[in-house]
Amino acid sequence: MILSYRSNILKMYKGNYTGFPTRKEQTTQPTYLILSNIRYGGYQISFTGIGIIMQLVLLMTVLLFVSMVLFDPINAGLRSWFLEFMEYYWPLTVISATVLLVQFLLVRFVFNSSQSTNGNIAVKNRHLYFNWAYFMFYFNVFWGLLTATLRLLKSLVFNVCFFSRLDWCHFPKRFQVFDEGYFAYVGLLYVENAHTNPVMRSFINIVQEAVHGRERFETNPFSKQKQRNRGNVAMETAGLQLQSVAVLQDAKHLHARSPSQAELLAMDSVISERLQRQSSMARKRSRTRWFLALTLANNPGLRQHRSHYIVQFNAALKRKSTQTVLEDRADVERVQAAATASSMLCSAC
Repeated sequence: MILSYRSNILKMYKGNYTGFPTRKEQTTQPTYLILSNIRYGGYQISFTGIGIIMQLVLLMTVLLFVSMVLFDPINAGLRSWFLEFMEYYWPLTVISATVLLVQFLLVRFVFNSSQSTNGNIAVKNRHLYFNWAYFMFYFNVFWGLLTATLRLLKSLVFNVCFFSRLDWCHFPKRFQVFDEGYFAYVGLLYVENAHTNPVMRSFINIVQEAVHGRERFETNPFSKQKQRNRGNVAMETAGLQLQSVAVLQDAKHLHARSPSQAELLAMDSVISERLQRQSSMARKRSRTRWFLALTLANNPGLRQHRSHYIVQFNAALKRKSTQTVLEDRADVERVQAAATASSMLCSAC
C-alpha cells in the first residue's frame, strides 16, 4: 500500500494522470474529491477489518472442507465419493491437459511467425491454423464452462484477499464510481497533489516573492527614485558627450577670464566625475552584450525569440505569402487563357 501510494503520488507530481479518473468526469469535482479525502481514514480502517474477517472465514472454510474430505473418519462416505469422482474423471483431466499442451505447442512453434513482436502479430500456416481452430471449437466450449466457474472462484478469492486495498478498484472502469473505497483513495491523492506538489509550490513561492517585491518597491520612495534614475541613465549617457563638450567650453571661457583656483578644482571634479560615469556605463553595456552573446551561443533555440529575428521572420513570411498569391494568380490566368484558347479552337472547328 505504501509503495503504491508513493508511485501514484510521484506520477501525479509529474502530471501523469493515466490510470486515475480524469478531471473531465463528474466524480473528480473538487467537492467530491475533498469529501472522499475526508472519508479515507475511516474507510481504510473499516475495509481492513472486514477484509481480515473475510480472509479468516475463507481460510477456515477451505481447511474445513479439506479436513472433512481427507482426514475426518466420520465423513468416510464423502471421502469415498470424492475419491470415486477423481478416479472416474481423471482420464478426462489428462486428455484436457494434453490437448491444452498440444495447442500451446502448435501456436508457439507452428502458427506463430518469427516476425511477430509485442505490437505486431503475424500468423503462418493459415490453412492448418483455421482447420485447427474449427475442430477445437467444441472442446473450447466445454473448457469455457470450467473456465467460467474458475473465473468466479478466482474473482471471489482475489476480492477477499485484496478487499482492504483501497488503491485497487475491484469494478470495471465504467463502474468505478460505485467503488467508494477506491474513490476515497483517489480523493486522497488529488488533495495531496494539490497541497504538496513541489513544482507547484516552487512556482507559487516565486510568484509570491515577485508580488511582495513589487509591493515593497511601490511603497519604498527610494526605490521609486532609483527606478527613475535608471530610466534617466540612457538619456544622461546620450547627452554625456554634449555635456562634456559644454563643460570644456565653459572651462575655456573661465580660463579666458582668469578663473580662481577653487573654480578650476570644481570644474575638474565635474569633468572627472562625468567621464568616470561614461566609462562605467560603457563597461556595463559591453559586459551585458558579452553575456547576451554567450547565452545565445550556449542556447541556440533562444535566437528565434529575439525581437529582430521575429521581425525578419514575419517579413519573410509576408513576402512568401505575397509571392504565393501572385503565383496562384498567374496560374489562374494561364488556366483561363488555355481554356479560352481551347474554346476558340473548338468553335473554329
